[in-house]
Amino acid sequence: MSKRNHLKERLNEKLEAITFKTLIVGVDIAKHNQWARFVDCRGIEHNKALKFENNRNGFNAILARIYEICKKEDFNKVIVGMEPTGHYWKAFANFLLKQAKITVVLVNPYHTKKGKGAGRQQPDKIR
Repeated sequence: MSKRNHLKERLNEKLEAITFKTLIVGVDIAKHNQWARFVDCRGIEHNKALKFENNRNGFNAILARIYEICKKEDFNKVIVGMEPTGHYWKAFANFLLKQAKITVVLVNPYHTKKGKGAGRQQPDKIR
């Protein structure tokens, strides 16, 4: 299989993993406080953005919000995406990896910067 076909196949696998029953959580990682947004596969928000601390109490707060949204909106799968910012993402990612039905994905900062230039005039923080 050529490299191009392999990459195309991997992209298709990633896209097929997201369904109408998938809650997508985007997290802006920082040293002290993180911001999270909760959307579906169409980009429709399912709750207001959440600011949470980069510690166990904050991690439990976002986990409770995720479970609350899943129950209310009937999501059966969760994907949490974040940039690997410094070392600040590691504790949160490890915490999430221990939870059932939650997939953690790391997003290349190059791709998020590239997406920001596509007509988006919002600041970095997601509120």
